[in-house]
Amino acid sequence: MPARFVSPFDPAQVRDLFQTAFRVRHCMLTECAGEVGSKISTILVDAPMVEAVRRLQEDPLLRVLDGDLPVGWIHGDCLNSPAVRMWLFGLLSILDRHEEMALREIFPGDSWIPQVSDGRLEAARRLQEGRQRLGQPCDLFSCLQLADKTRLLIEGPLGEKLGYTSRRARKQAVKALGTLRNQLAHHQEIFPLCAETIFGIVHRAEELLGGQRLERALASPPA
Repeated sequence: MPARFVSPFDPAQVRDLFQTAFRVRHCMLTECAGEVGSKISTILVDAPMVEAVRRLQEDPLLRVLDGDLPVGWIHGDCLNSPAVRMWLFGLLSILDRHEEMALREIFPGDSWIPQVSDGRLEAARRLQEGRQRLGQPCDLFSCLQLADKTRLLIEGPLGEKLGYTSRRARKQAVKALGTLRNQLAHHQEIFPLCAETIFGIVHRAEELLGGQRLERALASPPA
């Protein structure tokens, strides 16, 4: 297996989407219903969305400040706002593309095909045929869904290196990712149903842009 992995993204563009393009002000700020305690955490209205998601994992309610002026509140349900959904779609696209490039190195040629169920292969072939009818050249691998690529990645030899230490954890991760993707695609609420998945995706995106966990795993593959 090749040890080299090259990210397909312009780091500056990806970092802009992830860290600067979407901010707390793009959430649906709300008024606070009921009384709150004196020790309420605050966040600036121009803080990056990623910071808001990270903070909401720890604090269910955050007071939003514009300078020193309180301008509203955000809580978990604010993650259902259109802007956050757009942002999450962008992160899913980043993860999809990143995983595809890594898997093409792990499974050269068509060596990935025996690892995918007949049903998922048939779905990919139908998508490939549809794209080709529209004049869009594509190979079969690029027609796999994100959940299929994630399953290939974490159920393979790199799964444990990426933090998935049990078969159950791997299955749950794939299922949760598929649920989030479907909820986004069909305009269904994503919070609280997909809360842990959202937090996990943000964490994975941070690793791609910072710690490069996937690249480290590829650089030292198991024997």
